[in-house]
Amino acid sequence: MAQNGFRTARYVPDRGLVRLVGLAVGAAAAVCAATWALATTTREGSAPWGSGPDWTATVVVLFVVAVGGRVAREVSGSRRAAVADGHQRDERLDRLERSVSALSSVNEPVLLRVGEVAAAVEQVGTRVDRSVARSRKALQTDLRQAEALVNLRAGFDVRAPLPMSRGWAASPDVLLTLVDLVLTRRPRLIVEAGSGLSTLWFCYALERLGAGRVVSLDHDPHFAELTRRRLQLHGLEHRAEIRVSQLQPVEHPELSAPQPWYSPEHVADLEKIDLLFVDGPPASTGPRSRMPALPILRERLSPGALIVLDDLVREDEQEILRRWQEMLPGSRSESLDHEKGTGLLFLP
Repeated sequence: MAQNGFRTARYVPDRGLVRLVGLAVGAAAAVCAATWALATTTREGSAPWGSGPDWTATVVVLFVVAVGGRVAREVSGSRRAAVADGHQRDERLDRLERSVSALSSVNEPVLLRVGEVAAAVEQVGTRVDRSVARSRKALQTDLRQAEALVNLRAGFDVRAPLPMSRGWAASPDVLLTLVDLVLTRRPRLIVEAGSGLSTLWFCYALERLGAGRVVSLDHDPHFAELTRRRLQLHGLEHRAEIRVSQLQPVEHPELSAPQPWYSPEHVADLEKIDLLFVDGPPASTGPRSRMPALPILRERLSPGALIVLDDLVREDEQEILRRWQEMLPGSRSESLDHEKGTGLLFLP
């Protein structure tokens, strides 16, 4: 019997049933013997055991009746036992099903909680993987910056301590690129928007060449004075001029609206700029704060001049580089994979 999805086990006959089968076989043998005796008596006219046909038939009938009764009792007892066993199995299956159902209902909140914990563990694992990836990238960046700084210091006789790089200041990778550009392109005039550590390294590179000068624009008088003092400390003050220029709205046909930038009067005397490094004004002064550099200084650039734009990782600087290239037909741009990104724009 099958209940509640459980399959009832097949009934296996016990020893009583085996005895029952034995009795049935004996009864069949007795009937065969009686039939043979009656047939013999009829043919020969005498009983083979000397009792006559009536006695033989009576014995056979009594034996058959006795065996039949015994068979009936065995069958009845076996059926009752089988029914009782079946009921017991059904009761055990019902109890088992009720236990499983109760266990499932009790464990359902536990299982739900386990699922929540597993999801939380997976989220933590994802965050850990991302953190490890960021840490690995940061470590690689630190190693690259350390290598660039070592190469910078190895190429020059630095005569005094240098300020910290990275952060607001230029990173060693872009400084190394700037020094290499100066040594290979040999510019006579370098103009930079924003003074600082880059000013020192420009001067060291020009000192090696024995020619050239740097003009730095800075809107912060305090920071401009700090750069002057560092130049004096390194004995490079004759190579650079620091001009304090307050930011003011400037207009130009190639600008969609007036933008704050250094005063144009502080660049009016500059001619034939070979290298322009744009690292200011700060982004905090407004969107695309460095856009005016090219419109204001384009007529003062030498043919084949090079413009270097720092912080190209920012979307504003990426847009500025695209706009500048549109303003200069025939120019070529290049992006360098530096810590803060560097854009190069080569004039025709």
